[in-house]
Amino acid sequence: MWRQFTRFALPNGVCLLCSRRVGGVGALCAGCSGDLSCPKNPCPRCGNEGVTGLHCGMCLSAPPEFDGTVAAFRYAEPVSWMIQRFKFNQKLSYGRVLGEALAAAVLRRHDADMPQAIIPVPLHGRRQRERGFNQSLEIARIVATELALPLAGDAVARVRATEEQSLLDADARCKNIRGAFAVKRLPWRRVAIVDDVMTTGNTVGELAKTLKHAGCENVQVWVVARANR
Repeated sequence: MWRQFTRFALPNGVCLLCSRRVGGVGALCAGCSGDLSCPKNPCPRCGNEGVTGLHCGMCLSAPPEFDGTVAAFRYAEPVSWMIQRFKFNQKLSYGRVLGEALAAAVLRRHDADMPQAIIPVPLHGRRQRERGFNQSLEIARIVATELALPLAGDAVARVRATEEQSLLDADARCKNIRGAFAVKRLPWRRVAIVDDVMTTGNTVGELAKTLKHAGCENVQVWVVARANR
């Protein structure tokens, strides 16, 4: 099981979570794959779980700027641990597994026309220099390759350095992200935003609003994990 993971570098051909032998490079064994929890009855608009009707109550009363959400997993262990290892420790092998899982989830659940391009949530230049890479861009590269879609990594810029959203409450997150993005080029009418984690949806909502103001007609959100509100 995944809780037996090693904290050291793993050789090729072993599970990234428990170190059992597996057939591929940077893969998970069948047991650990079964530990990855998927959202149950997600709202097709925002991805929030436990929806009994067509959409959740929040989307019916105040629809978000984006038009649909696909989340590969629920934000819970061991997915949360994998994302943190990838995001803060630059363990790119975890990002590859998560990106491939997101692409597979899109193929399973996307029942409309595919978008014309994939846009990763951009980091501000200062944050990217601190972290060394943009985790959303790395995930988007994999998804774009798996789905044979154009990757528009330079379509949008983060023009304002914001605080880390995970450190803020819901109201502060909304204010923190307001006006943070600017479109540099947008020759597409249907796009998908790619990010690692969606919690309140403020970040992808602000980006979707920016894209729609620039002429986009349909904005999907594809995330590795969705934290239930």
